Amino acid sequence: MMKLSGVRQRGGAAASIFGLVFLLVGLGIGVYFAKGLADRAATHDWVAVEAGLLRVDLESQHDSDGAATSRVVADYEYEWRGERVVSGRIDLHSGAGNAGDYQRDLYRRLSRAHRVGEPVTAWVDPGDPSNAVLERGMRWRRLAFGMIFGLVLVGAGLGIMSASRRAGPGQKQIANRKERHPDEPWMWFDRWRTPRIGSQQGAPLWMALGFAVLWNLVSLPLALVVPGEVAEGNRTALIGLVFPLIGVGLIVWAVREAVRHQRYGDSVLELDAHPVPLGGRLHAVLTVPARLDARELQLRLACVQRYTSGTGRNRSTRERELWHDEQRAMTRSGAGPGQTSARVEFDMPVDQPISSEENPRNRTIWRLTATADEPGVDYKAVFELPVFETGSARTPDARR
Repeated sequence: MMKLSGVRQRGGAAASIFGLVFLLVGLGIGVYFAKGLADRAATHDWVAVEAGLLRVDLESQHDSDGAATSRVVADYEYEWRGERVVSGRIDLHSGAGNAGDYQRDLYRRLSRAHRVGEPVTAWVDPGDPSNAVLERGMRWRRLAFGMIFGLVLVGAGLGIMSASRRAGPGQKQIANRKERHPDEPWMWFDRWRTPRIGSQQGAPLWMALGFAVLWNLVSLPLALVVPGEVAEGNRTALIGLVFPLIGVGLIVWAVREAVRHQRYGDSVLELDAHPVPLGGRLHAVLTVPARLDARELQLRLACVQRYTSGTGRNRSTRERELWHDEQRAMTRSGAGPGQTSARVEFDMPVDQPISSEENPRNRTIWRLTATADEPGVDYKAVFELPVFETGSARTPDARR
């Protein structure tokens, strides 16, 4: 058992490193693509001059999967204060690409001008006349793709690191508890070891804050650049405002969760029977460390199967509800000042699975959700219950 625990601990450390790699790569990608905004802003005072094309070509490449990418290459010359300057820089973003028709459209336009000897406009940096581009506009589709891809990697990295941090350090302790309580699986995990079950109030708050901060850090430069682009007549740049608007929505979500947590605190469910007997009855007292105006709580008890399928990019986690019941509970003043309590009672089914934590890819969760309509931000608390077979099931004629 100790050897298995050591293997799991090393696995947790490896997962943390793996998550850190995802996080750093995602941040790097986000910074790289966001740099295009700074490059675009730096060209605001560049000077437009007439340039002649010397050559234009479209280079195509194929990656290992057979996907084709293309890149326009060109040489052009222009005159700056009486001197002839030759440049090969096309736009602010180097490298080939296959997102949209940008490269092919640019090639058609430049190759036509080259064939007929028509001059084109080059934008020249007055501080460094050898630095010029033919296209100084922002490639919004490229930027959007890069930002989303970077945020996905950052989110995946944070998720992996968070999961490994919760699971890794506790494996040795869990193994020891299994040896001491082989027939009492509810004694293996901290959140189930006592009849006092805490709510999961903090998880939505930290998730909302994390997404809001990351998203707005990446999309804030867009809010600064897009108005100037639109003022110059580039209406396509309005697409870029979608990201700051989503960021505003995420901020609203985070603020609501923060207000909810500040107003209602962490609710507690005190079980009469520990664990909750499958096929028996759930008796408990729910205590809210705040005064509720609502006279009753809406309670929903559900048995949910959470399973993970696929690997790598095809990995997905889903939930399937196996059973549920709903009740209402009258609220009353709690034992302490400024508290609200309610009596929770449910008949437990006998034909559903017990709580399961052994396989993280296929868990059975018994979830109690309590809600109440309140002025401003509504009350909500979620509890994960330890439901096991204890020999306390009801008689057959009393079962549902």
